[in-house]
Amino acid sequence: MTKLKKAEAKKALEIIASNIAQAFNIESPETYSDNHISGWEWRFDTVQVWTKAGHAKLSVEIDSNILHMYFCFDDVERAEQLVGDTGRLNPHSGKWNQCIWIAGDVGGVVKLLKSDFERVAEPNPSAEEIQAWNAKEAERSAYWAKCREEFANK
Repeated sequence: MTKLKKAEAKKALEIIASNIAQAFNIESPETYSDNHISGWEWRFDTVQVWTKAGHAKLSVEIDSNILHMYFCFDDVERAEQLVGDTGRLNPHSGKWNQCIWIAGDVGGVVKLLKSDFERVAEPNPSAEEIQAWNAKEAERSAYWAKCREEFANK
């Protein structure tokens, strides 16, 4: 098996980040190299995106052997309707994974992810959906702030 060189992985992730920006109508995520247990990897910080199933978090990491992409959908039921039963969606957490061993064909992997992005992207979500999500997030944040305060006072 041919391992990907660090410069090749960087270039692939930069293309993927550009594809994400285009599909989701967001700024291109900034990529960076991170050392980890097996050497190096290229990644970007998790980004917030809007999909046809509502809000989701998106992350991509690539090293010399593996590319790992995931979406974590807030609305699991809508995500199930959107992505179907491919075995990649966790029906409990809403995490939709794509983990690919890279065997020298990084271009094919980039194309596969681009088709995933285009399939689920909602580049212009409705104002109502954004407002509803923001309200839910504010409520969730207030709840956890209260929990932290109660814990600190014990």
